[in-house]
Amino acid sequence: LDVNVACGGDECDVANVRTVRVASAAETVYYEYLQPACVRLAFYHDAALIRTGVGVWPETIGGSTMCADPTSESAGALCCASESFCDAAAVHEFSAGVPRAFDGVDDYVDAAAAADLGGAEGMTIAAWVYRSAAGGARDVLLDFGSGEATNNVVLSWENSLTYRVFRGALPAGRSEALQMGGADVPADVWTHVAVVHAADGTASIVVDGELRASGSVWLPEAEPRSGHYIGRSHSAADPRHFGGQMRDLFVSSRALTLAQLTQLREGSCSSAPPSGGSAPRLHATNTKCPFDHVDRLFRTTGTTFDECWQTCVATGACNFFSHAATGDYEGVCLGCTSAAAAQPQSGFSFYDVNRGSPFGPPLPSIAYQAQQCEYVGERVTLATAEARCAAAGLALCDWRDGAAADNSCGYNEIHAWLGRKCTVQVQVHDDGNVGLVHIDSDYASAGTDSGHEFRVRWAGGAFPRAYDRCGGGSGCMVHGKGCLCDVDVTEATVFTDRMPTALEAEQALLMGAPDPESTDDYAECTTATCTANPGIAVFSPGGAEALTASTVFRVVFNGTRPVFLANKESTVRIADSPFSFRNPPQFMSISDPASRDAAYETEWVVDHLFHHKNVAPFVGTQLAQRLVTSNPSPRYVSAISAAFVSGTYEGIGNGSYGDLAATVAAVLLDREARSAILDYDDSFGGVREPLLALLNLMRSMEYTPRAGYEVELDGLDSALGQAAYLSPTVFNFFMPDFIPSGAATAARLHAPEAQLGTAPHLVRYLNGVASLVENGLTSCDDGFGSSAKPRNCGDAAGTADGALTWTPNATDGASVADELALLLTAGRLSSENRGLVAAAYDSPGGGIVDALEVLTFAPEFTSVGRNPPSAPRPEKQPSEGSGSVYKALVYIFLNGGA
Repeated sequence: LDVNVACGGDECDVANVRTVRVASAAETVYYEYLQPACVRLAFYHDAALIRTGVGVWPETIGGSTMCADPTSESAGALCCASESFCDAAAVHEFSAGVPRAFDGVDDYVDAAAAADLGGAEGMTIAAWVYRSAAGGARDVLLDFGSGEATNNVVLSWENSLTYRVFRGALPAGRSEALQMGGADVPADVWTHVAVVHAADGTASIVVDGELRASGSVWLPEAEPRSGHYIGRSHSAADPRHFGGQMRDLFVSSRALTLAQLTQLREGSCSSAPPSGGSAPRLHATNTKCPFDHVDRLFRTTGTTFDECWQTCVATGACNFFSHAATGDYEGVCLGCTSAAAAQPQSGFSFYDVNRGSPFGPPLPSIAYQAQQCEYVGERVTLATAEARCAAAGLALCDWRDGAAADNSCGYNEIHAWLGRKCTVQVQVHDDGNVGLVHIDSDYASAGTDSGHEFRVRWAGGAFPRAYDRCGGGSGCMVHGKGCLCDVDVTEATVFTDRMPTALEAEQALLMGAPDPESTDDYAECTTATCTANPGIAVFSPGGAEALTASTVFRVVFNGTRPVFLANKESTVRIADSPFSFRNPPQFMSISDPASRDAAYETEWVVDHLFHHKNVAPFVGTQLAQRLVTSNPSPRYVSAISAAFVSGTYEGIGNGSYGDLAATVAAVLLDREARSAILDYDDSFGGVREPLLALLNLMRSMEYTPRAGYEVELDGLDSALGQAAYLSPTVFNFFMPDFIPSGAATAARLHAPEAQLGTAPHLVRYLNGVASLVENGLTSCDDGFGSSAKPRNCGDAAGTADGALTWTPNATDGASVADELALLLTAGRLSSENRGLVAAAYDSPGGGIVDALEVLTFAPEFTSVGRNPPSAPRPEKQPSEGSGSVYKALVYIFLNGGA
């Protein structure tokens, strides 16, 4: 329907309903909800992940993830009963008789965090341990290897912490050990222990960052052992087992320094130890931890660590297990991000656990519950989605793959919030253009080298460059020929302590705002301070005078139309560097592209160009050049521009910006267009377009086609450089600022049409006009007629498509010359050239044909303006040569005769 229809209910109150349309089919009423145009900022705070729908993106059939602005209505509320289990088995209970075995390298992963920490070649073993006082005196914490291995590495308590390396190739029992001296590791508290083995054979034991023992020990080989065991010996017959707890195990083929171990201990790969003096158990403390106990290790199916769990202790705190790393050495990964569900309501575990160690109680399933929406396809902010799930006693689902059983809101096909953070970076190319990079997204078009780049306004024109190590800060790294950088988005209030002028506001404020008068909260400030500066109005909540980020200014943009500007700015800053750029606006959402937004963006680009301050003088100058003179004066252009902006001129026009009736009236009725005296000004007038000169000749001389023939001008684009509907570009056949060489160059006078005056075009023009006058419209004698028709050039006039049929009223040459001058040059033909035309007409055998040929070759016919010279130009005396050697280029044009 063409009109909006009134409706009732919640569906008419939601913010993103632009129009409600009603149509009936089989007694069914359909409501269509159209999202309004939305101008976003390309970069935003605290990005969050969204699930893009099942099979929506061809790159990842079955679902994908994208970053989105959590404050925008980008996705829906998809709720689950239990999602992400608090994410990791961060604490492992080693009960008597139940040792935990890791058999084979599939239980280990390679990660880069150890390499990021640094360290020399060697080996480092580190972990948080909770040693029970009831444990044995010879408990084994870690055992790398077997009795058949070349060597065997054991970290254990032998009355005190001991690091021992066995050499299987040596006599039985041969080993070297490093045992910690002094006070033992305390019991029933969490302690960070580490063993560092350098490449030179020096080994060290470090407890809570303090060096407790050092000595020479055989360096174990870097090759992975055949078995890796936590909390027990490699030998099943060995009764020693660790009765305490362990977390954040770290194994690396690098020997870390004390400083690096401190970094590891204080946050790089470990969170602070759990509080409390007793061994914590895993309990259900909130909806994020709806289970009583988790005592299970997690493994990934390949060599890339992806997901683990987290645990909650009795205090109710969820201890996230930071991403443990193993560098380039096979080691144990006990890190954590989020657990991912495989299929909702499947009835089995959603997690890929170690199938070789089926210990602990079975995991509860993560059951999908409900989609929360007020209408199908509703998009809400992240906060709204979380609140809706919480109100239903649920939480946002944390999985992206698989379809939900209940699709009542349509979130299988469109976006749903995952409730997980997403990191946004910027890829800076070598030309300063940038691209958005969503680190946590698996959609290639949002990754590095995606090809989606755009220009931004860098502060001071400076940006990170690869050859300068991207500025040398920690926020960027070299990526190809450009840089990949972390960013921080900041917002600030622009005017705080004084009222700006209209010009200051227009230049400094680059973010638009809705019309404040469309809301009940805003009112115009009418105090003396707010109204002191002309041309600017101030709006604020309640009409307050104080300038805040909520203040909105109204100014006339570029003198064209009123706009509303927000009193704030958004800046994207490159981390740890001085580089920054204005946060650019963005119509097209990367996560949710739509043809609707492309149409909006195109409309606003055209609107932006149309209201640019240079449009009025640009249009005015071009119209004046086409209709009056090639060099309009500044006053003339200003008068035309004023008519374009105001939409009126001497009562002509409808008063709207860009009204062409008013604009053309100003072009033709201004005194510069109507003053005949200006014909004597050498800078006034211009060269006629060759096509217009030809049509002037044919119309004035009453061209009449033969019966049944159309007026067909063939090949004018190649002959004259200009033909109807055949402009080579959108910028016309010539440039408006073209200045020909010669006298015009010295005078800096524009002659756009003279750009077509090349030697080939001039010769074709002379030949074609002569053929038209003598023969009529034909292709014979290089004429402008069609060459596809049968011609007899021996009788060119007899086979022509038509002829010039005008006959003069007078019979004497002088009178005929006056008539032709009026029709073809608006009376500007000089007396000297009139005499030449008259002489040609009166000459024996002459007549109208000879007179026309002379006149059409006169400068008054091919230009607009008088021809002031009354005598030939004085001959220029040749200058004397300098006597030096020079190189000359001689151009000989042979086309069209000698």
